[in-house]
Amino acid sequence: MKLNKLTNVLILQSKTPHTLIAGISGYGKGVWAESYVTKYIGDWKVFDINSESRGEGMFYRFAQDNRSMVDKINYLSNDILKPKAYPSEVIMFLGNNLKKLKQLPKNVKVCVFNEEWITNEDLKNFLAFNESQIGFMDTVFEIHDDMHITLTELYIYLMKVSQSGRERARLKEFGGGHYMTINTLKRRARSLLRSGLFWNDKKDVPSNFEYLDLEASVKRPEIITTYSRYLIDNPYTSYVCMNVLIKKFIEYIELRESEVPMLFYVRELNDFYRMKDAPQYIIEIQENLDKILRKGRFLGKSKIMLVADTQLLNDIPTYMFNSFNKYIIFRLPLGDSKRLLNKATIPPQYLLALSQLEVGYYMS
Repeated sequence: MKLNKLTNVLILQSKTPHTLIAGISGYGKGVWAESYVTKYIGDWKVFDINSESRGEGMFYRFAQDNRSMVDKINYLSNDILKPKAYPSEVIMFLGNNLKKLKQLPKNVKVCVFNEEWITNEDLKNFLAFNESQIGFMDTVFEIHDDMHITLTELYIYLMKVSQSGRERARLKEFGGGHYMTINTLKRRARSLLRSGLFWNDKKDVPSNFEYLDLEASVKRPEIITTYSRYLIDNPYTSYVCMNVLIKKFIEYIELRESEVPMLFYVRELNDFYRMKDAPQYIIEIQENLDKILRKGRFLGKSKIMLVADTQLLNDIPTYMFNSFNKYIIFRLPLGDSKRLLNKATIPPQYLLALSQLEVGYYMS
């Protein structure tokens, strides 16, 4: 541990690259994080995920000759950052908010998911939130001999059950299902289908949209890829989208399809820990992020780095906090910053100074 007197930065030596960036809103955390991950472009494939804005990630494309933006970034970073433009692609997931936009920037792709990627267990996690609903879904799978069912096929079946006496009679032979359970599952399935996020046949995907293609992005490590859920108009579908995206990354890595080192920048890590009794599809996101942290260097052939930011350290659980080995801390309340004492012995005056830092100053 040492104090750099020129920049007033506390530096904790770290052996692993996983990095947590924390700080209350408005003190430079996001701009600094975007600059930090650009250091790895070319040597690592950088994926910026968990953006819900059409503006986040735009820093990557600001050239250094944009004087007004350079002045703003210099102010926010205390003249530490040197912004420049980087090759980049922005992938937005299809959602109902697309209707509100007249046009999208040229480097934006609008992507959807293939229904075939979603397993029966996924469907149960996305739709069933209590024991009655889970039991009913298990019954549906049993009726279909545990064959793979797509979201569309499940919705059609639920429609038949609610309208056909024959289907209801057959369902009763397997234990039945309360009409409220059926209607709730049908409503959730309809919501996901109407979002436009899932399609069951490539030839049916609307023009100008395409299936998510991780392999194509991984093959271009010189380009930073930003994923945005800005077009998705409700939190439920947004979290389901993140679940599928992260799971596809885990699947891709574990199948050893690439040796390219991958860096995942997760904005607002606290988004996945704010619910008191989180549904299973959010718990799966937590588990997969934890898998990257615990086994990152041993997933498939690729080296993996996770860079995440959060407003408060206490917003994330202890096991996640302890899994990071490098911490970049902007201004934090004194009580929240004391959590750093679990990782290192820090003089009280440093923690006090941390709670009073100006815009662009940080400790690491």
